[in-house]
Amino acid sequence: MSKEQKTEEAKIGARGEELLIKVLMSRKDVVACVEHLAGAKIENVAGVARGATRGLIKTDVVVTGSTGVSVGISLKTIKARGRPDVHLDRRWLDKSTGRLRSWSEVLQMPIEIVEILQRGILNIAAGRSTQLVPNVSDQQKVSNFIRGSLHRFLEEAFKNADPELRVLAILEYNERLTLCMFNVDEVIDFIEQDVAEAGISFGNRINIGNYIQLQRKAGDGKHVKKPKTSPDHPGNQVQVKFLAKNFVDNARNMVRNCCFELASLLEKPSAQKKLANFI
Repeated sequence: MSKEQKTEEAKIGARGEELLIKVLMSRKDVVACVEHLAGAKIENVAGVARGATRGLIKTDVVVTGSTGVSVGISLKTIKARGRPDVHLDRRWLDKSTGRLRSWSEVLQMPIEIVEILQRGILNIAAGRSTQLVPNVSDQQKVSNFIRGSLHRFLEEAFKNADPELRVLAILEYNERLTLCMFNVDEVIDFIEQDVAEAGISFGNRINIGNYIQLQRKAGDGKHVKKPKTSPDHPGNQVQVKFLAKNFVDNARNMVRNCCFELASLLEKPSAQKKLANFI
């Protein structure tokens, strides 16, 4: 992803958070949906805050009700004619940093699996291979491991133990400005079932079912002084991608959800013009 694409992704994410906060403060039907999906009684909204202000990693917005109950929401923003995938998680394969423990620690990954994935990451970085796990025998080992650790992997990628995170919201920048919300645990269950049916495939990334991808992070910018073949180069972290647009298109009829069209909130022509820039 280019620097310009990253900047645009950050912009639509920030605008999405602003819009979600505005909606939660003004739309009782959206709050009722959050209550329904989370199984929590909010009643009147006492406050809405960004998750970052509470030191949360996966929770973007927290809504607190007059009942004292708080519900965390993870927000993913997508463009109608943009990339189908969004960033879900990025961390080291074998080094823990702060609240983000390494995948090898979280999943109690056998040394053999760590070595297979690390070798694949560094081979791609060096240009020696275009495939993360090219060896068929290794693919079988990695596939078996992922299947056996899938629930824990998805829990960590989507929630990272954020205590109040119960809702996944996906905001699509289209002509209607569509917001769809799901119970995050039901999303995980749906993806697990999808993986059981669709399987795991290998290429320059690992496709875990139809909605999750695991890959070398990449991003080998000149500002990074370490050689990109170094295990410590940030481009050699593991990135998890979520095909959010495909998920919404397929899951709306299969997973409990609420969807809203929010374009009417952007009544000013200038706001409509800004929205059009993101479609």
